[in-house]
Amino acid sequence: MGEDTLLKDWYPALCDGIRRAGGPLPSAAEVAVGFYGDLFRLSGRALTVGEPRYTAADVEEGFEQDLLMTWWESAARAESSVAPPGAGTLVRTPRAVQTALRALSGSRFFSRLAMRALVSDLKQVRLYLMDQHVRQSARTRVAALIDDDTRVVVGHSLGSVVAYEALCASPGHRVRAFVTLGPPWESP
Repeated sequence: MGEDTLLKDWYPALCDGIRRAGGPLPSAAEVAVGFYGDLFRLSGRALTVGEPRYTAADVEEGFEQDLLMTWWESAARAESSVAPPGAGTLVRTPRAVQTALRALSGSRFFSRLAMRALVSDLKQVRLYLMDQHVRQSARTRVAALIDDDTRVVVGHSLGSVVAYEALCASPGHRVRAFVTLGPPWESP
């Protein structure tokens, strides 16, 4: 997967939304996709289709566990269907990570996300925030696509953070709208 595959998938959806909003449709040549997924691949590992087969045991102590617990606490505050940390639950699991992952499966936001994808997201966020080479490389790739003709930037998921940081690092940009999107399974 790369920028061409993502453009093929996202361009029609982008046009559908713009059409319904009554705006002029951009040509495919006017739309660029920033891709940096390869920065998150582990070196020496073969390329595979889909997410790595992560389990709860792959969530590392420290940043990843802390972020998972923060997601759980936030989901519990926002949704009554998510039991808060420390609350009695019908299912007892031996590890806090397993308990958090099980609780998040009751969240409207996380419910359609497979556990391995959630663990993969934890790892990507950690790598982006903690590895300055990955962070700078991703931002550089996105910033290279923003030129004097760019008026709208759309960021999806972690890409919203990358695009925001790229825009902040380019104070003279002429972008007039920054649109952020959550995961595609959120749509009604």
